Amino acid sequence: MPRASIGGLIPPVRYILTLSCTDRPGIVASISSLLADRDISVEQLSSRVQDAPMAGGTLFEAHAVLVAPAG
Repeated sequence: MPRASIGGLIPPVRYILTLSCTDRPGIVASISSLLADRDISVEQLSSRVQDAPMAGGTLFEAHAVLVAPAG
């Protein structure tokens, strides 16, 4: 929710998060918890897992639009 300021409302700030890492259980839960602790919301999220033979496992990739309070 936008905060009030002199002369109007301060709109929230949007950020783009792009993430690539070795896949493991709990990645989304860990990131969501970290963001929620900072009052940052996930507005959109897409993710995928793909083979990463050069790394010897699977790769987790995510793209998210985040919304944070201004200021």
